[in-house]
Amino acid sequence: MRSEIFIASALFLLQINAARSDGFVPYKVSEYQDGLDDICAGIQIVILPHPDATLCHMFVVCMFTEPIVYECVEGYVYEPDLLSCIPGNRERCLSSAGPNWRQICANVSYAVFPDPDVCWEFVFCPHGMVNRFTCPMGEIWSQRDGACLPGSWDTCELLEIMRTCQHLPDGVLLPHPNECSRYLECSQGSTTIVHCLQGEDFNNRCDQYTGCHKGEPITWNCAEGKILHGPSGACRPGNRETCEFLVDDCINKPDGTVLEHPNFCQVYIRCQHQVVSIVACPVGEILRPDSPNEVSCKDRPNGYYRHPEKCSYLLECYEGEPRSTIECPGNQIFNEDIQRCVFGNPETCMDG
Repeated sequence: MRSEIFIASALFLLQINAARSDGFVPYKVSEYQDGLDDICAGIQIVILPHPDATLCHMFVVCMFTEPIVYECVEGYVYEPDLLSCIPGNRERCLSSAGPNWRQICANVSYAVFPDPDVCWEFVFCPHGMVNRFTCPMGEIWSQRDGACLPGSWDTCELLEIMRTCQHLPDGVLLPHPNECSRYLECSQGSTTIVHCLQGEDFNNRCDQYTGCHKGEPITWNCAEGKILHGPSGACRPGNRETCEFLVDDCINKPDGTVLEHPNFCQVYIRCQHQVVSIVACPVGEILRPDSPNEVSCKDRPNGYYRHPEKCSYLLECYEGEPRSTIECPGNQIFNEDIQRCVFGNPETCMDG
């Protein structure tokens, strides 16, 4: 009588645990009882997982050496450590050749392992417990990133979206190709998918940002020729169409080099110490790329200035217009500070 009460209590506990989850009750089945006589041999009362690892949604109640098979309802599997049916994918029950997660997790206090057979599932082991998780549809588990990322369930390869930032500088923000409520952030060549706040969409304009004033949002625009650098919150020289920063344009360029801006004709790029700066043309004027000398003399006092493209030349400006171009002798470059040609490297524009 006590044994029957124990079994009834154990099954009642299963029902209580289940009810806390989703209000279901495990029910008895008979077609999977054949061949289970040995499992209960010599056992009076016990509850065991089904010996067939592919039937992880079933468990066996041994009552006086007789096996009775019970099945969790659809969408749940049996967890022997909890003596309960828990949410799980029964189609992914471990095969006999699969990893013994209980043994693997028993040796660690905190770890995450990818499923070797299913790329969209992973196992979390907190304090020796086994917890299986499934990525959302269209995502696969990335052990390197420790997250579910967009990928193919057929090929188990991450989508090209995750390679977007491989050659982009830090701070670049790009729209997600499929979802307007998410965007991509670049850091050290890696791509991070960021979710917008609930109910918000990503603004694709990287030259625009929102600030807060007295609890109210205020939209600001970067100056022409610049885009927002997310990590610093500052506007930096960049291409508004591609949202890429202009960081390499002045590499190995002599000081004073003038370049077209990719988006605007009323501003231009000026190189100084191989660093990009954005300069605005006078009001009502635009850059003439074929004649950068004219830009170099605008609003400048009469005098001599280093040529914007060749530091071995000097440019004579008079009343805002270039009057003449003079070449320094030999391996010399023009030094604006002392207003004379000095020995230097015409390629790097460095004195000496």
